[in-house]
Amino acid sequence: MDTVNETPLTIGIFGTYGFGNMGDAMVADATIAGLKRCRPNAHIIGICQQPVNVHKRHGIDAISIFRKYIQNTDYTPTNSDPPTPRLFQFTIASLRDRVIVTIKSFPILFKTLKALAFTAHFLFNLLQETYFCLTIFKHLRKIDLLVIAGSGQLNDEWGGAWRYPFALFRWCLIARLTGCKIAFMSVGAGAITHKASRLFCTWAIKLAHYKSFRDANTLEKIIGWGVIGAQWVPDMAFSVQIDERVKALAVSTSPAAVCINPISFGDPRSWCTPNAAAYNRYTHELALFCDWLLEQGHNLHFIPNNIDMDNPTIDDIITQLHPRENIAEKLFRPKTETYRDVYHNIGNVDFVFASRFHGVVFALMQNIPVVALAHHYKYAELLKEMEQEKYGLNINTFTANHLKALFLQLQLSETENKTAIRENVKHYRDLTEDQFRCISRLCIS
Repeated sequence: MDTVNETPLTIGIFGTYGFGNMGDAMVADATIAGLKRCRPNAHIIGICQQPVNVHKRHGIDAISIFRKYIQNTDYTPTNSDPPTPRLFQFTIASLRDRVIVTIKSFPILFKTLKALAFTAHFLFNLLQETYFCLTIFKHLRKIDLLVIAGSGQLNDEWGGAWRYPFALFRWCLIARLTGCKIAFMSVGAGAITHKASRLFCTWAIKLAHYKSFRDANTLEKIIGWGVIGAQWVPDMAFSVQIDERVKALAVSTSPAAVCINPISFGDPRSWCTPNAAAYNRYTHELALFCDWLLEQGHNLHFIPNNIDMDNPTIDDIITQLHPRENIAEKLFRPKTETYRDVYHNIGNVDFVFASRFHGVVFALMQNIPVVALAHHYKYAELLKEMEQEKYGLNINTFTANHLKALFLQLQLSETENKTAIRENVKHYRDLTEDQFRCISRLCIS
């Protein structure tokens, strides 16, 4: 790749990474590596939801998108952590409740104090947000290029319009005020249910100097919002250069190693829109399919993409499997702590049944035939581009019988599928590399 070695740049990578989602982590690393290939002297700064984790996982300095954020999700309380004394908890709670009850017995006083408390809270938050805007301005004055890096960042599923959509607009607006260039790189759209969310996202995109989106549906939506100059470039994960362990075109031997890459779809414990019935149906059908694979003598590899959300789902699927002799010899849960673990673990199987989008991507990147259980249109678009459209199922309606039929079809068409996947992935990789070249020249005066 051609490099641009002019004045060193400071580049801020804005994104949803920092949690346990390995797809977002891979996109972040892909962005860092791609920009470094073009601008070796660039200083990269993460602008993310969890700076502590990003610094640890990606090796870059990081600052928070938000004024308030969880500092570190890698910490889990242990049995050795001293509990808060129950007597202290009881005393504080009892005193607070007694004071509230007493004040409520004087209605006028209670309403007055409530109004004063609301006003004080509003003014305090306004001052804090104003100060945080000045902090953002201070950071962006030192940044030459703000990159909105991949993933489904155009959505309001997690916190509504005033959480991520507003934060995206605020950072882009202040970036323009400081003279910082802005690039949207292969960004996707999720659910946008509020009019304010659409306005914030539209204004943010219109402020950018470069705009690309990872799927045709998102691009069509953006153009419908009145954005001009937008283009399609595939998911940046396709640019990752981990290794060259691409599956050969030869047919896999039996028994096959089959990856189950689940998602916590509808799980009341973690999903943004809980739906216990949908979750129970999903895990039940997958368990029936896994039972059938075991009856056929195949090996199962359970590989999560989101460590925090998907491991409980794996537990729920395994719990529903019928007891059988030597089942432990057929079930594998390889160590998964980083996206490289996910990538390599998927690379060790013959076929993949993925419910996570980047589970599909990781399989395709390594020339492994895959069936996608889709809860979003992006799955269908990707499979269509890879000439694998018939291997996509709706996560709300699929059955174990559908999975059995597609597994048999994958076995029959393995060589043909691998040939198509290999050629299309190479094209995707070339497109993402061209994008990095384009972005690297944004700040050349």
